[in-house]
Amino acid sequence: MQSGSRYDQSGGTLNVTDDLVTQGGSPYVLGGGNATIGDELLVNGSGDVFRQTGGTANVSKARVFSGGRAELAGRTLNVAKRLDRLDLSAGGTVDLSGSPTINLASFGVLDWSAGTVLGGGGGATYSASFQSESYFPVGFQPYATFQSFSSAGLVHSTGTRILIPITYSCRIQRLQVQGLDVSGDITLDAGGEITATDSVRILGGKFGGAGTITAPSVVNSGTIAPGFSPGRLTL
Repeated sequence: MQSGSRYDQSGGTLNVTDDLVTQGGSPYVLGGGNATIGDELLVNGSGDVFRQTGGTANVSKARVFSGGRAELAGRTLNVAKRLDRLDLSAGGTVDLSGSPTINLASFGVLDWSAGTVLGGGGGATYSASFQSESYFPVGFQPYATFQSFSSAGLVHSTGTRILIPITYSCRIQRLQVQGLDVSGDITLDAGGEITATDSVRILGGKFGGAGTITAPSVVNSGTIAPGFSPGRLTL
């Protein structure tokens, strides 16, 4: 896109075989239809925006650089192929206001750890497939921010005590955090692992499944229930 230009898509199909670049204060607004980016979606800097309020976006790689914004307000964003990435640089922003659905493919990587994530608490949905990797910034609470959050891969949140809210029920494959508070209902998949540098606390919730918890301490004031016999949780 040329500097200062604007592209609004309300329907139809957009197929880009190479990169789609917003630059010089350019917004790309997807309000309907389908967009497929063959290589990279690049939101380059200050004033550059990828805004999705509808439709379906299929991206191989997407990067939001310092000053850029990805405003995900609705419908579906697919990071659709093996080894695809969705990255947020320092100074970049993702806004989850609204009800977007984000799907991360097997072996895909979502790395928002360096940027700022706004919004949430609405109808946002996140689904990450087998052997995917999801990295979130300090203080970000994926299980509280997304109305529905699931991952069959690694979830990593640096320096954050993660909360599983009382209303939440989910499965975990690999989780790396500072600490974990479980007020809801979680199941650790067979062969799965939770690694915490601080305590894991079951605060009236239920912790089940079969896997390994590595933490300085596990404090239980709820229910720990290994899976079907001979199910075992290793602490």
